[in-house]
Amino acid sequence: HFGLNTLTMAGLGHRGYTINQISAPPTVWREILGKENVNPFAFRRASRTWRNEQALPAAHISVFGFLRPVFKALRRNEILCIAVDGGGGNSWTQVEFLGRRCNVSAGPASLALRTGAAVIPAVVLRHEDGRHTVVMEPRLDVSRTGDRGEDERATTQAFMDVLARWVRDHPDHYAGFLRLRMNTASTDTLPFFEDYGSVHGH
Repeated sequence: HFGLNTLTMAGLGHRGYTINQISAPPTVWREILGKENVNPFAFRRASRTWRNEQALPAAHISVFGFLRPVFKALRRNEILCIAVDGGGGNSWTQVEFLGRRCNVSAGPASLALRTGAAVIPAVVLRHEDGRHTVVMEPRLDVSRTGDRGEDERATTQAFMDVLARWVRDHPDHYAGFLRLRMNTASTDTLPFFEDYGSVHGH
């Protein structure tokens, strides 16, 4: 969720790559969190953003659905985009991020371990003239010690270390997301930062 991360789909898709994006429609979040817990103005804005994303050259796979389309896409050697710092998923690991303990989905690392797919961190950098650049980092080393839980944690930690470097250099690209996760700490499965729990009564 660094910068305008959805441009990864546009940047790669319009270059001819077959893109699959794991995502969560706004309607799903309203069902999960309850209508009374979703700001109606924020919901309308998110719904408009979602409609725009449907026009991008990418196939969307629900983070709350079956994983069969994910495995099929990877077997076809297609690109699978996942926001590793997202709030969806059902398995979690805890890593260090920006000097704090952070709860992050273990799903992406688990997929890499199960499929052997390459993990390539990507960020979208915003320039002063309004242009954006999709930056692809070198392929990440996937930990394979045989201890599945530790491998998921170590691989996720390696990814979050890359993200932390970008956030420190461009904090304005990530501040909005951190604010959002702080505001949703009471309804998230786990708070993004561990210390959010003490603030919001977890």
